[in-house]
Amino acid sequence: MDNKEYLKKVLQLESLKLEQKLELKAIANQYDFDIDKIISDIPKPVMQKFEKKVTDNKGDYFASFITDLFLSLLGVLIFIGLIFLLKYATGFGFFLAFVATMGLLVLDIYGFICCIKNFSNYWNEPTFSEKLRYYKKLKEKQLAIYKEDYEKEMAKYNEKVQQLKNILEQKQNSLKEKYTQLSELHNQTTEALDNLYSLDIIYPKYRNIIAVSSISEYFDSGRCDSFTGPNGAYNMYEDELKQNLIINNLESINDNLESIKNNQYSLYEIMNDNLGYYNAINREIANTDSQILDLTNTTKRLEEMQSINQGAIAFIAMQNLK
Repeated sequence: MDNKEYLKKVLQLESLKLEQKLELKAIANQYDFDIDKIISDIPKPVMQKFEKKVTDNKGDYFASFITDLFLSLLGVLIFIGLIFLLKYATGFGFFLAFVATMGLLVLDIYGFICCIKNFSNYWNEPTFSEKLRYYKKLKEKQLAIYKEDYEKEMAKYNEKVQQLKNILEQKQNSLKEKYTQLSELHNQTTEALDNLYSLDIIYPKYRNIIAVSSISEYFDSGRCDSFTGPNGAYNMYEDELKQNLIINNLESINDNLESIKNNQYSLYEIMNDNLGYYNAINREIANTDSQILDLTNTTKRLEEMQSINQGAIAFIAMQNLK
């Protein structure tokens, strides 16, 4: 068997398996939402309240009228007293008495005007029972208007909520369908990869995407032509690990992708492509606002995955026939 061809098939499936794992996570994060919770957060219309109240101002007007009248009459008595004082006052005392008399006259006139105004208000103000009857009619009429407006707003609210619910349900169902399809492909890929490994060409310790990508790169670049031996791929891989020339942790690679570009170029390309697929799916889902979720790119990629799986299965079948 051609080791290069075998390693490429293994690496292709390892890459596909990792991509599927990332995409399954992306889709699961997108469809795992509570529709009822989203809808419950939408504020409902509230019927307007009738805020007016009945007040009895008739008594207040009458009390103000009596108070102003009493003060005005008291002012008249003082005014008469000042008139008598003016008759006997002379010099500067006369001037002060005159100023006081004029000022009191103005105040008395203003007081009587207030008396007339308060009495007019008292006379024209409806009684509390009359105002109460008017209030009840006004309230009944206004509440009927409020109720009609509220029912219209509720109808619009229910229509919008139903539309949103339909969109969310169809989006969730579409994503669940894609998740199911991708899960099935992921299982097929895992099975095909296990069958490739079961040919026992690669030692179990190195059956992972990091080791396979490095070993495949050794063969492609001509640095080695065998797995074992002093100058074999396994020894070369272990030496580079000891010298910290390569990273053998996927999480560290994700955080420092550019750092592996020189020494682990094959793995760099795989991770870069996989992250690209992952971000593309997230964008495709997030940017879809239509009622029917159209995951065209995702569907196309699922078909490509199916083709890769079938190619791997055919490759294994041919090896078993040899």
